[in-house]
Amino acid sequence: MGDSPVVSVIMATYNHAKYLRRSIGSVLAQTYPNWELIIWDDGSTDNTREIIESYKDDRIYYHYDKNHGVSYARNQAIKFSGGKYLAILDSDDEWLDEKLAAQVEVMDAYPRVNILFSDFMNIDLDTNENQLGFDQCQNGIHLLDVEKIGDHLFFIKGGMPESLTVSNFVLPSTVMITRRVFEDYSFLENLRNSADFVLWWQMCLNSIDFAYFTNIYTIRYKPHGSLSSPNILTYENKIRGLDYCLQETLARDRNDLIPFLNHGYLRAWQNLIPLYGDNGDRKRMFKSFFQSVRYGGNLSSIRLFFLTIENLKLYGK
Repeated sequence: MGDSPVVSVIMATYNHAKYLRRSIGSVLAQTYPNWELIIWDDGSTDNTREIIESYKDDRIYYHYDKNHGVSYARNQAIKFSGGKYLAILDSDDEWLDEKLAAQVEVMDAYPRVNILFSDFMNIDLDTNENQLGFDQCQNGIHLLDVEKIGDHLFFIKGGMPESLTVSNFVLPSTVMITRRVFEDYSFLENLRNSADFVLWWQMCLNSIDFAYFTNIYTIRYKPHGSLSSPNILTYENKIRGLDYCLQETLARDRNDLIPFLNHGYLRAWQNLIPLYGDNGDRKRMFKSFFQSVRYGGNLSSIRLFFLTIENLKLYGK
């Protein structure tokens, strides 16, 4: 690849041909030029390759492998990258033009910052609603102990793991991470979602320093029927992710964090009650109810359980 760029942009993609020109175009439009774009095609069956190979910019590198999942694709792309900083961009999101320039300036000026993320615009293509990501996650962000270190720039002094269990406000497409951090960490490849939450949790336990902009540098598009929509697989993966976090937490003797993880378990199991019910899976519906009670659901879980039972009777499931 010749001289290493300062920033390696990591893009995992799978059958996102209809979004790729928007995402790649937002990288090409960056005011900061010293980047490489590593695109890892995770087994796409659409015209992804054709679109990517239509770009003649020698800073763009394309790799193809069979489908393994987004975590594997990101990890592989990182292995092929050479930048001092890593910036993740999902292939259905886009950046504003100043994103890399603003983040590189901060990362160079504040060596103690290992991960820098930002607010983002969340666009739901099912509802056509636009909302700021931090507004949607304000209950979690308000738990942070922060120090203002610049215009719209805050260093997180504490409260990071606790806040993540309330809402995961660190969107991968907003982050810039120092390469040295990824010498010890990677995305868990057996999780289809929640791998980013587990990664942030592991880093928090090991005192990796986070900072954030309140500026918006990323637009996140939630496609029709996306995996981020509430579904059984989403919450089953969240529970598996919480299991990994619990193991790490116990290994670090951070019992003070277990109540926060328990709150995450509670919400996941409660959300599974109606989802399993709608799917006609009564056995797992009952299991979800009892698990939610175990984690403190009590009256709220009981109400949800009986509401689901009534819906099953109404629709004859």
